[in-house]
Amino acid sequence: MFFANVELNQIDAEDRLFYLHHLNDSIQQWDGNLSLHNPIWLQEMTPTVFRIVDGFKVYHLAKRYTPEGSIPAKVFPENSSLIQLWEQRVQKRKLENNLSTMAYLEGLLQMMKRLGLIAYPDDANSGYRLPEIGQKVLTLVMVQNLIDTSNHCKGFTDIHQLGYNEINLLNSKTESDLAALSTLFEQMQLKGKKLTSMLQLIDELSRGYSIQLSDILEDSELKATRESYPAHQRYRHIKSRLLTLRFPELNNLLAQWHDSVKRTGLDNVVDIRHDPYFENDHLEFVFSARTATELTKLLKRVLEKSESGELMHLFSLL
Repeated sequence: MFFANVELNQIDAEDRLFYLHHLNDSIQQWDGNLSLHNPIWLQEMTPTVFRIVDGFKVYHLAKRYTPEGSIPAKVFPENSSLIQLWEQRVQKRKLENNLSTMAYLEGLLQMMKRLGLIAYPDDANSGYRLPEIGQKVLTLVMVQNLIDTSNHCKGFTDIHQLGYNEINLLNSKTESDLAALSTLFEQMQLKGKKLTSMLQLIDELSRGYSIQLSDILEDSELKATRESYPAHQRYRHIKSRLLTLRFPELNNLLAQWHDSVKRTGLDNVVDIRHDPYFENDHLEFVFSARTATELTKLLKRVLEKSESGELMHLFSLL
Protein backbone atom coordinates (compact mmCIF):
# COMPACT_ATOMS: atom_id res chain seq x y z
CA MET A 1 0.00 0.00 0.00
CA PHE A 2 1.27 3.51 -0.81
CA PHE A 3 0.03 7.10 -1.05
CA ALA A 4 -0.03 8.95 -4.36
CA ASN A 5 -1.76 11.71 -6.31
CA VAL A 6 -3.81 9.91 -8.94
CA GLU A 7 -5.22 11.55 -12.06
CA LEU A 8 -9.02 11.55 -11.95
CA ASN A 9 -9.23 10.32 -15.55
CA GLN A 10 -7.30 7.19 -14.51
CA ILE A 11 -10.03 6.14 -12.06
CA ASP A 12 -12.64 3.70 -13.40
CA ALA A 13 -15.89 5.09 -11.96
CA GLU A 14 -17.92 2.35 -13.64
CA ASP A 15 -16.34 -0.31 -11.41
CA ARG A 16 -18.65 -0.37 -8.37
CA LEU A 17 -17.52 -3.61 -6.77
CA PHE A 18 -16.94 -1.84 -3.44
CA TYR A 19 -19.90 0.54 -3.59
CA LEU A 20 -21.99 0.82 -0.40
CA HIS A 21 -25.21 2.78 0.03
CA HIS A 22 -24.59 5.90 2.15
CA LEU A 23 -26.55 6.13 5.37
CA ASN A 24 -25.89 9.86 5.38
CA ASP A 25 -24.45 12.15 2.72
CA SER A 26 -22.95 14.94 4.75
CA ILE A 27 -20.50 15.86 1.97
CA GLN A 28 -22.36 18.06 -0.49
CA GLN A 29 -19.72 20.47 -1.84
CA TRP A 30 -16.19 19.97 -3.08
CA ASP A 31 -13.36 21.01 -0.80
CA GLY A 32 -9.84 20.00 -1.78
CA ASN A 33 -8.92 19.61 1.89
CA LEU A 34 -11.37 16.73 2.15
CA SER A 35 -9.17 14.47 0.09
CA LEU A 36 -6.05 15.57 1.98
CA HIS A 37 -7.44 14.73 5.42
CA ASN A 38 -9.36 11.65 4.30
CA PRO A 39 -7.84 10.35 1.01
CA ILE A 40 -9.91 8.04 -1.12
CA TRP A 41 -8.91 4.39 -1.31
CA LEU A 42 -8.02 2.94 -4.69
CA GLN A 43 -6.90 -0.45 -5.94
CA GLU A 44 -4.36 -0.42 -8.75
CA MET A 45 -5.69 -2.54 -11.61
CA THR A 46 -2.96 -1.54 -14.10
CA PRO A 47 -0.31 1.19 -13.86
CA THR A 48 -2.85 3.61 -15.37
CA VAL A 49 -6.24 2.27 -14.20
CA PHE A 50 -7.57 2.33 -10.61
CA ARG A 51 -10.70 0.97 -8.95
CA ILE A 52 -12.44 2.90 -6.14
CA VAL A 53 -12.47 1.03 -2.82
CA ASP A 54 -13.64 3.89 -0.58
CA GLY A 55 -14.55 7.49 -1.43
CA PHE A 56 -17.10 7.31 -4.25
CA LYS A 57 -18.77 10.58 -3.20
CA VAL A 58 -15.45 12.45 -2.89
CA TYR A 59 -14.38 11.18 -6.32
CA HIS A 60 -17.59 12.33 -8.03
CA LEU A 61 -17.40 15.78 -6.41
CA ALA A 62 -13.76 16.14 -7.44
CA LYS A 63 -14.61 15.03 -10.96
CA ARG A 64 -17.41 17.58 -11.17
CA TYR A 65 -15.34 20.56 -10.00
CA THR A 66 -11.84 19.64 -11.23
CA PRO A 67 -12.41 17.11 -14.04
CA GLU A 68 -8.82 17.23 -15.31
CA GLY A 69 -7.21 17.28 -11.88
CA SER A 70 -5.73 14.69 -9.55
CA ILE A 71 -6.67 13.49 -6.09
CA PRO A 72 -4.68 12.21 -3.07
CA ALA A 73 -5.26 8.49 -2.63
CA LYS A 74 -4.33 5.52 -0.53
CA VAL A 75 -3.45 2.92 -3.17
CA PHE A 76 -3.65 -0.85 -2.67
CA PRO A 77 -1.83 -3.20 -5.06
CA GLU A 78 -3.63 -5.23 -7.72
CA ASN A 79 -3.02 -8.53 -5.88
CA SER A 80 -4.74 -7.33 -2.68
CA SER A 81 -7.37 -9.67 -1.26
CA LEU A 82 -10.76 -8.36 -2.40
CA ILE A 83 -12.56 -9.69 0.66
CA GLN A 84 -10.03 -8.09 3.01
CA LEU A 85 -10.29 -4.76 1.19
CA TRP A 86 -14.07 -4.96 1.48
CA GLU A 87 -13.84 -5.75 5.20
CA GLN A 88 -11.53 -2.79 5.79
CA ARG A 89 -13.98 -0.53 3.95
CA VAL A 90 -16.93 -1.84 5.92
CA GLN A 91 -15.11 -1.33 9.23
CA LYS A 92 -14.19 2.23 8.22
CA ARG A 93 -17.80 3.04 7.35
CA LYS A 94 -19.01 1.49 10.60
CA LEU A 95 -16.59 3.64 12.60
CA GLU A 96 -17.93 6.67 10.71
CA ASN A 97 -21.47 5.62 11.69
CA ASN A 98 -22.32 5.57 8.01
CA LEU A 99 -23.22 1.94 7.34
CA SER A 100 -26.70 0.48 7.35
CA THR A 101 -27.38 -3.22 7.80
CA MET A 102 -28.93 -3.24 4.33
CA ALA A 103 -25.83 -1.66 2.75
CA TYR A 104 -23.69 -4.29 4.48
CA LEU A 105 -25.85 -7.13 3.15
CA GLU A 106 -25.96 -5.68 -0.38
CA GLY A 107 -22.19 -5.20 -0.43
CA LEU A 108 -21.60 -8.66 1.00
CA LEU A 109 -23.87 -10.27 -1.60
CA GLN A 110 -22.01 -8.57 -4.44
CA MET A 111 -18.64 -9.64 -3.02
CA MET A 112 -19.75 -13.23 -2.40
CA LYS A 113 -21.00 -13.53 -5.98
CA ARG A 114 -17.79 -12.03 -7.35
CA LEU A 115 -15.61 -14.46 -5.35
CA GLY A 116 -17.90 -17.48 -5.69
CA LEU A 117 -18.42 -17.78 -1.93
CA ILE A 118 -21.39 -19.82 -0.70
CA ALA A 119 -20.87 -18.75 2.93
CA TYR A 120 -19.29 -15.86 4.77
CA PRO A 121 -16.98 -16.05 6.52
CA ASP A 122 -15.48 -19.16 4.97
CA ASP A 123 -12.81 -21.42 6.47
CA ALA A 124 -10.02 -19.23 5.10
CA ASN A 125 -11.33 -15.96 6.53
CA SER A 126 -12.37 -14.85 10.00
CA GLY A 127 -14.65 -12.23 8.44
CA TYR A 128 -16.18 -9.00 9.66
CA ARG A 129 -19.78 -9.10 10.79
CA LEU A 130 -21.95 -6.36 12.21
CA PRO A 131 -22.25 -6.57 16.02
CA GLU A 132 -25.98 -7.38 15.84
CA ILE A 133 -25.28 -10.37 13.58
CA GLY A 134 -22.79 -11.84 16.07
CA GLN A 135 -20.96 -15.00 15.03
CA LYS A 136 -23.62 -16.20 12.61
CA VAL A 137 -22.31 -17.62 9.33
CA LEU A 138 -24.18 -16.01 6.45
CA THR A 139 -24.85 -18.14 3.39
CA LEU A 140 -25.34 -16.70 -0.07
CA VAL A 141 -28.98 -17.86 -0.07
CA MET A 142 -29.59 -16.33 3.36
CA VAL A 143 -28.17 -12.94 2.36
CA GLN A 144 -30.17 -12.93 -0.88
CA ASN A 145 -33.38 -13.78 1.04
CA LEU A 146 -32.79 -10.98 3.58
CA ILE A 147 -32.30 -8.47 0.78
CA ASP A 148 -35.34 -9.70 -1.18
CA THR A 149 -37.48 -9.49 1.96
CA SER A 150 -36.33 -5.92 2.67
CA ASN A 151 -37.10 -4.87 -0.89
CA HIS A 152 -40.68 -6.10 -0.41
CA CYS A 153 -41.04 -3.71 2.55
CA LYS A 154 -40.20 -0.40 0.86
CA GLY A 155 -43.88 0.59 0.99
CA PHE A 156 -43.87 1.00 4.77
CA THR A 157 -40.26 1.46 5.88
CA ASP A 158 -36.90 2.91 4.88
CA ILE A 159 -34.98 -0.33 4.47
CA HIS A 160 -31.66 1.43 5.17
CA GLN A 161 -32.96 2.35 8.63
CA LEU A 162 -33.66 -1.29 9.60
CA GLY A 163 -31.40 -3.30 11.86
CA TYR A 164 -30.54 -6.96 11.35
CA ASN A 165 -33.09 -8.17 13.94
CA GLU A 166 -35.92 -6.26 12.25
CA ILE A 167 -34.95 -7.59 8.82
CA ASN A 168 -34.78 -11.10 10.26
CA LEU A 169 -38.27 -10.75 11.76
CA LEU A 170 -39.65 -9.62 8.42
CA ASN A 171 -37.83 -12.49 6.72
CA SER A 172 -40.01 -14.96 8.63
CA LYS A 173 -43.06 -13.66 6.75
CA THR A 174 -44.39 -15.06 3.50
CA GLU A 175 -44.50 -12.92 0.39
CA SER A 176 -48.27 -12.57 0.77
CA ASP A 177 -47.84 -11.50 4.41
CA LEU A 178 -45.32 -8.84 3.37
CA ALA A 179 -47.83 -7.57 0.80
CA ALA A 180 -50.47 -7.42 3.54
CA LEU A 181 -48.09 -5.52 5.83
CA SER A 182 -47.42 -3.07 3.02
CA THR A 183 -51.16 -2.40 2.82
CA LEU A 184 -51.68 -2.19 6.59
CA PHE A 185 -48.66 0.07 7.23
CA GLU A 186 -48.62 1.93 3.90
CA GLN A 187 -46.19 4.89 3.94
CA MET A 188 -45.87 4.77 7.76
CA GLN A 189 -42.05 4.47 7.70
CA LEU A 190 -41.97 2.10 10.68
CA LYS A 191 -38.66 1.06 12.21
CA GLY A 192 -37.10 0.04 15.52
CA LYS A 193 -39.40 -0.69 18.46
CA LYS A 194 -42.49 0.60 16.67
CA LEU A 195 -42.05 -1.95 13.90
CA THR A 196 -41.03 -4.87 16.14
CA SER A 197 -43.91 -4.27 18.60
CA MET A 198 -46.41 -4.29 15.73
CA LEU A 199 -44.95 -7.49 14.29
CA GLN A 200 -45.01 -9.13 17.72
CA LEU A 201 -48.68 -8.27 18.19
CA ILE A 202 -49.53 -9.66 14.76
CA ASP A 203 -47.63 -12.88 15.54
CA GLU A 204 -49.45 -13.26 18.87
CA LEU A 205 -52.81 -12.77 17.18
CA SER A 206 -51.94 -15.47 14.67
CA ARG A 207 -50.64 -18.00 17.22
CA GLY A 208 -53.08 -17.41 20.05
CA TYR A 209 -56.28 -16.37 18.34
CA SER A 210 -55.93 -17.68 14.76
CA ILE A 211 -56.36 -14.10 13.52
CA GLN A 212 -54.32 -13.90 10.32
CA LEU A 213 -53.05 -10.82 8.51
CA SER A 214 -55.78 -11.28 5.91
CA ASP A 215 -58.36 -11.05 8.73
CA ILE A 216 -56.66 -7.94 10.14
CA LEU A 217 -56.83 -6.22 6.76
CA GLU A 218 -60.59 -6.83 6.67
CA ASP A 219 -61.15 -5.40 10.18
CA SER A 220 -63.61 -2.51 9.78
CA GLU A 221 -61.94 -0.28 12.40
CA LEU A 222 -58.52 -0.70 10.83
CA LYS A 223 -59.95 -0.01 7.39
CA ALA A 224 -61.49 3.20 8.73
CA THR A 225 -58.16 4.19 10.29
CA ARG A 226 -56.29 3.71 7.01
CA GLU A 227 -58.90 5.77 5.17
CA SER A 228 -59.29 8.55 7.76
CA TYR A 229 -55.77 9.32 9.00
CA PRO A 230 -52.57 10.35 7.22
CA ALA A 231 -49.69 7.87 7.49
CA HIS A 232 -47.87 9.71 10.30
CA GLN A 233 -50.97 9.59 12.55
CA ARG A 234 -51.95 5.95 12.07
CA TYR A 235 -49.49 4.20 14.38
CA ARG A 236 -51.30 4.88 17.67
CA HIS A 237 -54.71 3.97 16.24
CA ILE A 238 -53.55 0.77 14.57
CA LYS A 239 -51.63 -0.40 17.63
CA SER A 240 -54.59 0.36 19.90
CA ARG A 241 -56.87 -1.76 17.71
CA LEU A 242 -54.37 -4.63 17.56
CA LEU A 243 -54.09 -4.55 21.36
CA THR A 244 -57.88 -4.71 21.61
CA LEU A 245 -57.90 -7.78 19.38
CA ARG A 246 -55.00 -9.30 21.33
CA PHE A 247 -56.46 -8.69 24.80
CA PRO A 248 -60.25 -8.66 24.33
CA GLU A 249 -61.11 -9.32 28.00
CA LEU A 250 -58.69 -6.70 29.28
CA ASN A 251 -59.98 -4.12 26.82
CA ASN A 252 -63.55 -4.90 27.80
CA LEU A 253 -62.61 -4.25 31.44
CA LEU A 254 -60.90 -1.00 30.47
CA ALA A 255 -63.99 0.16 28.59
CA GLN A 256 -66.16 -0.61 31.63
CA TRP A 257 -63.66 1.15 33.87
CA HIS A 258 -63.60 4.39 31.89
CA ASP A 259 -67.40 4.41 31.68
CA SER A 260 -67.74 3.81 35.44
CA VAL A 261 -65.23 6.53 36.34
CA LYS A 262 -67.14 9.04 34.20
CA ARG A 263 -70.39 8.11 35.92
CA THR A 264 -68.88 8.90 39.33
CA GLY A 265 -68.28 12.49 38.28
CA LEU A 266 -64.83 12.33 39.83
CA ASP A 267 -62.83 11.99 36.61
CA ASN A 268 -61.83 15.67 36.62
CA VAL A 269 -61.25 15.79 40.36
CA VAL A 270 -59.39 12.63 41.39
CA ASP A 271 -57.02 10.32 39.52
CA ILE A 272 -58.33 6.84 40.37
CA ARG A 273 -55.66 4.27 39.54
CA HIS A 274 -55.88 0.52 39.12
CA ASP A 275 -53.33 -2.19 38.34
CA PRO A 276 -52.74 -2.17 34.55
CA TYR A 277 -54.00 -5.76 34.31
CA PHE A 278 -56.60 -5.57 37.13
CA GLU A 279 -54.60 -8.10 39.14
CA ASN A 280 -54.54 -6.21 42.48
CA ASP A 281 -57.50 -5.89 44.83
CA HIS A 282 -57.10 -2.22 45.69
CA LEU A 283 -57.41 1.21 44.08
CA GLU A 284 -55.31 4.33 44.50
CA PHE A 285 -56.96 7.76 44.76
CA VAL A 286 -54.55 10.53 43.80
CA PHE A 287 -55.44 14.20 44.02
CA SER A 288 -53.78 17.50 44.84
CA ALA A 289 -54.84 20.48 46.93
CA ARG A 290 -53.36 23.92 47.52
CA THR A 291 -54.96 24.48 50.93
CA ALA A 292 -56.33 22.47 53.83
CA THR A 293 -59.82 23.73 52.98
CA GLU A 294 -59.53 22.52 49.39
CA LEU A 295 -58.30 19.14 50.64
CA THR A 296 -61.27 18.83 53.00
CA LYS A 297 -63.69 19.54 50.15
CA LEU A 298 -62.07 16.92 47.93
CA LEU A 299 -62.14 14.27 50.64
CA LYS A 300 -65.76 15.08 51.42
CA ARG A 301 -66.74 14.71 47.77
CA VAL A 302 -65.01 11.32 47.47
CA LEU A 303 -66.61 10.16 50.73
CA GLU A 304 -70.06 11.18 49.50
CA LYS A 305 -69.60 9.16 46.32
CA SER A 306 -68.44 6.18 48.36
CA GLU A 307 -71.39 6.32 50.78
CA SER A 308 -73.87 6.60 47.92
CA GLY A 309 -72.50 3.42 46.36
CA GLU A 310 -71.30 5.13 43.16
CA LEU A 311 -67.78 3.77 43.66
CA MET A 312 -68.91 0.20 44.23
CA HIS A 313 -68.81 -0.73 40.55
CA LEU A 314 -65.18 0.38 40.31
CA PHE A 315 -64.22 -2.00 43.11
CA SER A 316 -66.29 -4.79 41.56
CA LEU A 317 -64.08 -4.69 38.46
CA LEU A 318 -61.01 -5.72 40.48
